[in-house]
Formats: sequence, C-alpha cells, structure tokens
Amino acid sequence: MWPDEKDEELDALTASEIMLEDAPPLPCDLQMRFTDRDPLVVRLAVPYTGADGTDLPGGVWVVSRDLLSAALTGPAGIGNIRVAPIALPGAPLRIAIRLHGKHSRVTILLEHRALLEYLQHTHHMVPFGEEVEASDMNREIDLFFDSRH
Repeated sequence: MWPDEKDEELDALTASEIMLEDAPPLPCDLQMRFTDRDPLVVRLAVPYTGADGTDLPGGVWVVSRDLLSAALTGPAGIGNIRVAPIALPGAPLRIAIRLHGKHSRVTILLEHRALLEYLQHTHHMVPFGEEVEASDMNREIDLFFDSRH
C-alpha cells in the first residue's frame, strides 16, 4: 500500500472460552483483527485477566484466514495450530482453535456463527483468492527500499 492509502481494519470482540490442556474452560473476550495490509491472517488476542479478575492464559496469535475458514466445515490444520467445529447436544455449534506452543497448549472456543460472520466481513474487504494482490508485496518492498535513501 502507498503511504497515502488508508488501511482498512476489522476488529471484533466476541465472548469465548479459553483453556490450558486439561483445565476447565474459562470465559474470556476474544478480539479478532483483520487488516487489508496483511490479508492472509487474522490476529486473535485474549487478555491476561478476565472481566472478573481471573488470570487467563492470554496472548496474541496470528492464524491463517484460510485455516479459520476451513474450521467452519471440518477439522483442519497441521503442526502448531489445529481447528475444528464442535457440536454438543443442546449447545450452539462452536469452533475449537488449538494452539500448541513450546511449553503449553491452549484451546480457544468460540461460536461458529461469530466466526462465520466475522470471516464474511473480511471477505468483503479482501475477497478470498485476492489476498496477494491486496497486499501488493512488490510495492511494499519498493517503498521499504525507497525510504532508506
């Protein structure tokens, strides 16, 4: 993007749950952030403290938008990030995002509908398949090198 172009961002806050390995889930707010400057990913952020003062395994994770989209219809992912829909009797359909780090494993649970609606909005900003065009890496590289002179 050229410096005079406005970056578009989409922030959403949704009620979710987070849990460490075998611990019970803790309620938390999940912030999702998408920007047309980096359209291949969505940043997920969980605070380190819950609304009631409870300590949470918070952090910020960068997850592929395609991977999150795949979670809407079935399990996906390899390595450190895996996603899957979860259906429990009498409960709304949810998405589990499993994040494996060096020292811990965290799972974020959010409602399927919240993720679906969020991804639909990101699709209006940058349609799927047009992410590379939208980020225009060649322009970014040129800008970087031009600014060094």
